[in-house]
Amino acid sequence: MLRVSKGNRFVFCYHDVSAADAPHHSWRYSTTPARFKEHIDLFQQLFAIVPLEAIANDRDLPTGRNYAALTFDDGFHSVLTDVLPLLKASRLPFTVFLNGMAVEHGRSWITDLVLAANDPVFVKGMLAATALAPADAADPIGAIMARGRFTAAFADRPVLAARTKIFLDRDDVRQLHAEGVTIGDHGYAHAVLSRCEAAVLDAEVSTGRDLIRDITGAAPRHYALAFGKHEHYDARAVEAIRQRGYTHVYNTNPNRVRAHEVGGAELIPRIGFTGDSTDQVLFYVNRTLLRKYAL
Repeated sequence: MLRVSKGNRFVFCYHDVSAADAPHHSWRYSTTPARFKEHIDLFQQLFAIVPLEAIANDRDLPTGRNYAALTFDDGFHSVLTDVLPLLKASRLPFTVFLNGMAVEHGRSWITDLVLAANDPVFVKGMLAATALAPADAADPIGAIMARGRFTAAFADRPVLAARTKIFLDRDDVRQLHAEGVTIGDHGYAHAVLSRCEAAVLDAEVSTGRDLIRDITGAAPRHYALAFGKHEHYDARAVEAIRQRGYTHVYNTNPNRVRAHEVGGAELIPRIGFTGDSTDQVLFYVNRTLLRKYAL
């Protein structure tokens, strides 16, 4: 359908690009380098890859082509080691949405749970910090995403000891920024904003902004909602983000960007990919030409 339907805009979302045997690699957020290259090869055939700013703001993109922007959430170190060399070689722009805690402390509660999957004490402590019961230990990440509460107790959650570098640090972010990569915010600790008490919500939408401004010298204008489906944010959270000066807010409802969403007044959708085959990628993209999804 893309070959006959033109003038469409898309924002694609990735996270980690790492080998399948990497300790932190997970079906939830990782793509292997080989599969990622397949995706990029496909995108170059079908789209003009443009900066996120063009998708979000430029109402005058020529209608004879389809357009896509590439984004990467959380700030995995693999963006520097695996993504940058590939995209730079083809002069393809991209955006990184950072978790401030990952940059400052080299960890995230999600990757901690991936790495500590066989540590019942750690898992129990993480569940308790988000007001969940030990019965949720079979899938703690899914349970926290679905029902976890983010209160002051979340700050006292257990953390893993130092390990192999997983996330970008300040120097890495400076290097990406110097390479022309757009740096956006993805919340400080990747909390589910719709279930944050007021103080935690304030930290999620303020602390990362201050950190990025300190590192790059410029306050970020783009904010990607953690997890990004309807149940993960609410009007209160979006208003708090807008009040901090973010001009563009992104969810992960898997749709193309429609004309009324250009300019920043509306939430901008992104389509997320992990280990999907190129046939699956085409399916997820083409279906948005037929209907709008509300997930």
